[in-house]
Amino acid sequence: MASPPHRDGLLTRARYTPLRDAFRLRLTGRLNLPRLVHNAGLPTPLADLVEYTARRTRLSRLERVDVAEELIAHFQDGLEAGRSAEALRDDFGDANQAARLIRRAKRRNHNIFQKLPRYSMYGLGVLALFYVIVAIRFFSGSPNPSHDYLADLNRVPAAVPHDQAAWPRYRSALVAMDDMPQWQGHETPMPGTESWPQVEKYIHEHAEQLSQIREAAAMAHLGFTATFHISGDDLDLWPAFDGGDSEVTDSSDRLLIGALLQHLTELRKMAMLLRYEAYSAAEQGEGELAVANIRAMVGIAEHAAEIGTIINQLVALSILGVANETTGELLKSNAEVFTDAQLTDMAHTLASALGGGTLQMDLGSERLWFSDLLQHMYTDDGRGGGRLTRRGLDTFATVMAIHEGPFGIDAPEFLQTLASPAAGLALAGRRAQAELYDRLLTRAEAESKAPLWQYRNTVEPEIRALASDPVQAIRYMPVTLMLPSVSGPYIQAEFTTMRRDGMLVTLALHLYQRRHGHWPDSLNQLVPTFLPAVPPDRFDGRPLRYALVDGLPVVYSIGANHQDNGGRPPSNVKHHEAMRWTKPEVAKDMRLNPGAHRHQQPDGDWILWPPQQDPRTEY
Repeated sequence: MASPPHRDGLLTRARYTPLRDAFRLRLTGRLNLPRLVHNAGLPTPLADLVEYTARRTRLSRLERVDVAEELIAHFQDGLEAGRSAEALRDDFGDANQAARLIRRAKRRNHNIFQKLPRYSMYGLGVLALFYVIVAIRFFSGSPNPSHDYLADLNRVPAAVPHDQAAWPRYRSALVAMDDMPQWQGHETPMPGTESWPQVEKYIHEHAEQLSQIREAAAMAHLGFTATFHISGDDLDLWPAFDGGDSEVTDSSDRLLIGALLQHLTELRKMAMLLRYEAYSAAEQGEGELAVANIRAMVGIAEHAAEIGTIINQLVALSILGVANETTGELLKSNAEVFTDAQLTDMAHTLASALGGGTLQMDLGSERLWFSDLLQHMYTDDGRGGGRLTRRGLDTFATVMAIHEGPFGIDAPEFLQTLASPAAGLALAGRRAQAELYDRLLTRAEAESKAPLWQYRNTVEPEIRALASDPVQAIRYMPVTLMLPSVSGPYIQAEFTTMRRDGMLVTLALHLYQRRHGHWPDSLNQLVPTFLPAVPPDRFDGRPLRYALVDGLPVVYSIGANHQDNGGRPPSNVKHHEAMRWTKPEVAKDMRLNPGAHRHQQPDGDWILWPPQQDPRTEY
């Protein structure tokens, strides 16, 4: 039965007025379907059929009125032709079927703007279904870390028999020593500095332990294995650790990045103590003890590099730097206490340190960190691929110290959970991450084989380009954030090589002077008796520079300004500013446009020997 018409009041007309009419200030009320059917004067069966069919089309209100008007006209024509209402209703057929056919016909004639809302709803529905499927796939995945990368990292030290390992001897000496006091002042303590009496007293009180350290440094292997907890005898050295995680036996369940390398601090500490004792020994005329301490520092540097991470290698370079600098200080202040054989011994020790030749960084172990991270983030399809998991996303956020949720968004936990499947779509898969990381690291390794004056770093610019692309930055976020900075460690290795070469030249100069009674006119006179060849200046590839200044030798590099200033240290900046690597084209631009650069260009050379007096606490 047709709905009774609404009263045709002002509010009713406003309610049933299309917006287009309302904007013209016309309250037409023409969307009032019941009133339209009522006013048509159709018999009740036909009136009910018209209103029911129009509503069942589920079209817009305006279209339903159009349908009703068309049906009213159709039935009125039939009545005027003398047909009965019942016959017209029977001929009309199933109202629901008619409504579906009318709806399809009307929608086919819709323009794009009329179709857009419907298609948008369809699109949202498909998108919602797709996201549900993605979410189910994302949350159902679980990483299955199966490879023990810690064992790979410890491959060398784990194979060292306990009685051939230096670490237990180091540990015993360190446990027996009092805590090293904090020396006063900013300069490295040495005879004549404010802190020296305190330092000398400490090393004399611990002469026995320092002797034990020298014996341990002469051993071939350190034998320290990285772990996720401190336990056993190491707790005597680090009692603050309680070994609470000692029950974890499967290290594949732990992130390799959490492995403890706290022994590196102790190795640096021992190298500095040997340095102080070498100064003291030289002051007392004990040249052999000073040389023995140089050998021990080099031995400690070798031990630091036994686990081949970049951190270990950088600490090894730093300790070798301590040995280089100590040698330079001894030659400046106490050269007369050393015999020719002892000077030769120091030269051979330094020349063979960390494999000898040009010191290079081994990046191989960095693959272990990244491969371990991927196995904790992604599933494993058995073919090198896998998809991101929720647990893996949380793991990555923890590693990167991002506590706001996916992509750094600070949101409630349920919203983070809702948004996290998007990360599974946004981040590249396991294989793609591994392949990009390996490709970039392989190229970095190849580029680092070149000497500094020929070095061209293409990896870090590519990483910066990836990070600046919003899509690629998210897609390869693990790579862009976890790939190590390769240029810094590489330059550190090159500079340590040049410092060592400077010491070898200086030792050769002293041996030449003792034999001939004067300093040579040129470094070429040292070859081949005292040097196999004059080592290169890492800034330009030409031989290291040498000059006699006030009758004393100066060994130097052209340094950051790429200009030979005749062995004169910079007067406009501290000396260590001359030790900063700059490319030749950058150095030239600094000369032409000094105000456009953060650093002031040094107006002197990098003096390798004699030592300069920049305040520094350590090498």
